[in-house]
Amino acid sequence: MKLAVTAQARQDLLEIEEYIGKDNAKEAAVFVQRLTERFAELMESPGIGRKRDYLAEGMRSSRVGDYLIFYRVQGEKLVVIHVLHGARDLPKMFEQE
Repeated sequence: MKLAVTAQARQDLLEIEEYIGKDNAKEAAVFVQRLTERFAELMESPGIGRKRDYLAEGMRSSRVGDYLIFYRVQGEKLVVIHVLHGARDLPKMFEQE
């Protein structure tokens, strides 16, 4: 399986690192690394994520700490759509797209 990370998901990762980095730059980098390591785990077992069809057809999520990685499987490709804090208004985030 191949990995594709959308521009929005890359932007999400930058914002997460910046936000956490205000308090601790090293911890921010470590946490973003944990998030990206989960991408590889999801490529190995894409079905482990929670189904989120109410947000968008075929959408799944996987939790890392307080953050959720939102992704879809498209053929032989895992597409990371967003990486968001779990306390966000998720339906609103996805209806804007």
